[in-house]
Amino acid sequence: MNKKLFTLAIASLFGSTAVSAESNWTGLKLGVGVGGQYDQAKTSVDGAHDLSAPFHTDTDNFTGNASGTNDLGKTKFIGTLDASYDYQMNKNFVIGLIGSYDFGSKKTMGGSTAGLSDWDEGSSSGHGDARITTIFNTKNTAALGLRLGALANESTLVYAAAGWTNTKYNQSATYASHAKNNDYYPYDYTSSLSKNGHKNGYFLGGGLETKFTDRISGKLEYRYSNFGRIKASQNLSPSGIETGANYWDEWTGDQTPMSGSSSLIHDTNLTSHAIRAVLSYDF
Repeated sequence: MNKKLFTLAIASLFGSTAVSAESNWTGLKLGVGVGGQYDQAKTSVDGAHDLSAPFHTDTDNFTGNASGTNDLGKTKFIGTLDASYDYQMNKNFVIGLIGSYDFGSKKTMGGSTAGLSDWDEGSSSGHGDARITTIFNTKNTAALGLRLGALANESTLVYAAAGWTNTKYNQSATYASHAKNNDYYPYDYTSSLSKNGHKNGYFLGGGLETKFTDRISGKLEYRYSNFGRIKASQNLSPSGIETGANYWDEWTGDQTPMSGSSSLIHDTNLTSHAIRAVLSYDF
């Protein structure tokens, strides 16, 4: 008796998950949802300067550099607008075109890298430090791609997805250097750069979508996005230095323009991980 009941229970379970011949996933869906996104920005920075300024009959020389890497990351809440058009190829497989726009508050990631600086007056010298402060943030993300799914039953689709994605970003860096002899600071030098725009990349992901009714469905999806390298750099010539760095002559009180060169490079490799929950209406 128990064996018979067990056999009936197994048959009932598989019967409830069988794909219906009338199942139809073909059509347009529009949805809204929420989720979380972790942005990871691996930054590499390098800054250096080699400047000089007249000091009475001598020339003072100012050099410094700082370089390093920072592994920045930040989690943010996102809202999403989602659209898809699916075509059911047979009783087992579905292929579709998907698009989304994820939006949320801007999250700022920052770090700093230390270095060394030197001041050489000829008769005396001083030493100090150089530092690069980096800031990186992202905001909204758009995506367009394809998905291929297998029907676990007439109302549940398991799928993988891949495609193009684009995000809005801003990155900036400030390079500051000073050197001193004992308690005296003979100079301070600062340069900065900023870059913002949109960056293309690709995404890979997958999820599970379930039909609650003929018109309403919900899905839970994971996406990995890779936007590659974002580079910002500047090289200042002597003409550029003259307006941005002045040397204070403690004897005369005059501000003397420096000459020389300075460089600042800020590279970022940006990736993100997102989980999205979407409720859709099937047209």
